[in-house]
Amino acid sequence: MRTPLRADSVQNHAEIASPEFGGDVVGVSRNRREHELDKWDVRYDEVVAQVAVVLGSVTFCVLGYALASVIGSADSAQPMTQAVMLPLYFISGVFVPSDIIPKWLTNVASVFPVRHLSQALLTAFNPHTTGNGFAWHDILILGIWAVGGLVIAVRRFSWQPKET
Repeated sequence: MRTPLRADSVQNHAEIASPEFGGDVVGVSRNRREHELDKWDVRYDEVVAQVAVVLGSVTFCVLGYALASVIGSADSAQPMTQAVMLPLYFISGVFVPSDIIPKWLTNVASVFPVRHLSQALLTAFNPHTTGNGFAWHDILILGIWAVGGLVIAVRRFSWQPKET
């Protein structure tokens, strides 16, 4: 199976979701002080969040390539992606608060990477988080999804149609 999209289109979208872009999205805050006008003030929670964003970007990039390997046409690429992602956003607590989602649905969402990326970012920015701010369980699950998506993408994804 090959991707239904042109190579430059997929590569441009991959660049948008690249780790460099993720680092720019979270950013490093720059504070101007009277005596330190050119100093960077790096907050630890932002570094933790950058790690989560970079890992999330890599995870969803490889999962996108893996999903592209099973999509049959360019016309079905967007609907297929939305059919997969929108329900995951809702059950993972991205659009709807987690406390109003039924427990069994939260358990289903815990299998997928969207919830774990969301939880890793929430943990990083929660002012009441103790320790170093890393949600190691969530980072581990994102890593597992990244490796699994990479294995599928490497085995199945192709720019050229496969010979039958």
